[in-house]
Amino acid sequence: MGKKLGNLIKAARTDAGLTQEQLARKVKGTTAADIGRYERGEAEPTQQVVKDIAKACGVTQKSLLDAMPKTSSTSTSSSSCTAPPMLKPRSRRSRSCAEARARGSFQASI
Repeated sequence: MGKKLGNLIKAARTDAGLTQEQLARKVKGTTAADIGRYERGEAEPTQQVVKDIAKACGVTQKSLLDAMPKTSSTSTSSSSCTAPPMLKPRSRRSRSCAEARARGSFQASI
């Protein structure tokens, strides 16, 4: 999901005619290197940083926030998990939660 958000951030920044350095100056607590990492999907910005980027680029916060992964603060070790439909194996054998976690392709359901 980070890559999709990164592409949206880059598109908003370039549409606004800003360099990574100029955007970083407008977003408190970020550097041009941070902006580059967000755009490449190597780091996830906080919701506040996403809101500040949207404001600086003149786009709606919703357009960027919708691309952010949804997190659950109530995850427990006993929660079940399932791989997203596109990542489920084609065979009848299902991927275990541990395998899905190791691959980063799981969703916790409460």
